Amino acid sequence: LRGAGIMAEQLVATRDVTWVSITAHGRSQDRVGFGDDAAAAGGLVLDDCFVGDAIADPLTGVHAAVAAWGGVLRGGARLIDIPLAGVAAMASALTTVTSPAECREGTWWVGEHEVLRPRARTSRGRGPALG
Repeated sequence: LRGAGIMAEQLVATRDVTWVSITAHGRSQDRVGFGDDAAAAGGLVLDDCFVGDAIADPLTGVHAAVAAWGGVLRGGARLIDIPLAGVAAMASALTTVTSPAECREGTWWVGEHEVLRPRARTSRGRGPALG
């Protein structure tokens, strides 16, 4: 956005807006990244096993939505920095996985609750036409 002349800091300073910035490692870091490497940087891996595939993106999206809504409710200008790796780090502090075997194929438990294996379903007919 900076390359296109859009400066979040400038907009927040001159207008009554809430700007939510989602980056891999935070606005102050000059690092690029994507969901899985940010999840790993935040600690959502155990040995060679991801605690959840592509988990940093949706977790960060939920945090961003809550932060944006909070900014709207409070009013005033805000620049909210939400790094994927930071959200992953917070989530990693909540995980109960203690060994790589717990998150590998064949072990489908989260805490005390069994997670059912995915299963294929057959369709009940044709879906409606798109458009």
